[in-house]
Amino acid sequence: MMDEYPALACSVLDEAVSGANKCIQTEELSHVALGIVRLRAESALLPPDTYGAGVHSLGEAAIELVMSDEKIQTDELTLFYCLKKWADHEPEVHSNKKSTEHRLVVAQRLSSHIDFSKVAPTDLATTVSSADFVHFEVMALAYKTQALQAEQKGINFCQMRTVQHTTNGKVMVQGPGLSAVNGAYKSTSARNIQFQKYSKDGSLLGYGTGKFLLHTLTMHDDSKKWMLSFHYGMDQLIDLYTSPVLSDEIVPPMQKWVACLATHEKLRRVASRNKLQK
Repeated sequence: MMDEYPALACSVLDEAVSGANKCIQTEELSHVALGIVRLRAESALLPPDTYGAGVHSLGEAAIELVMSDEKIQTDELTLFYCLKKWADHEPEVHSNKKSTEHRLVVAQRLSSHIDFSKVAPTDLATTVSSADFVHFEVMALAYKTQALQAEQKGINFCQMRTVQHTTNGKVMVQGPGLSAVNGAYKSTSARNIQFQKYSKDGSLLGYGTGKFLLHTLTMHDDSKKWMLSFHYGMDQLIDLYTSPVLSDEIVPPMQKWVACLATHEKLRRVASRNKLQK
């Protein structure tokens, strides 16, 4: 019967877990019911209305057993939906404010079994954030974990804010993480050159004085990148920011600048050493 209507497994599981008469038969029945919930979680816990109550038929002990089960075959968002549906449900025999508040307290405790970092950020920001039992700290930790994982996979969050063009052959750089990069860059190219080159005098921690350059770099496949680099010493060049050249862009782009991570890591180490030496 439970194989055909898996939602009935929830009722059987609850009766076996919360029943007063514990015996070998009820333990076996509990094991069978939990096995069906594990293998057919969505059908058992969130069935259509005509196929059983599903998660609504679970008591506190049974819902805790399901939420803490490490062998259940479903995703974290589905587990959240199950817990929310259980928390929102008001059994007729206990339909009062106190029972509703108690369910929210239980749901908050059981939500610790859900790995919210494995829920899509869009769902976190909409569906999950609307639940009364998921606290802001839990959401913040999930976002933090996702951001760190994304960074480890190569997604770069460090971007220069803007490059502003002026009418006198200059561009203004504003908003990067390196304040030394800010300022007005003068054109150093002849007017008939397609891609202009810009520079400004300055200094960079650990590299001394030199010139900051806005210029293009031709890649092996003949594509081009805009680079913001620092020129120092005997013709030494260190790249700080980069942006792809679009087909119609012959001046530095206004946005879409990203940091060259290897360089910024070197600069952070230099800054850390300087602090330790002081």
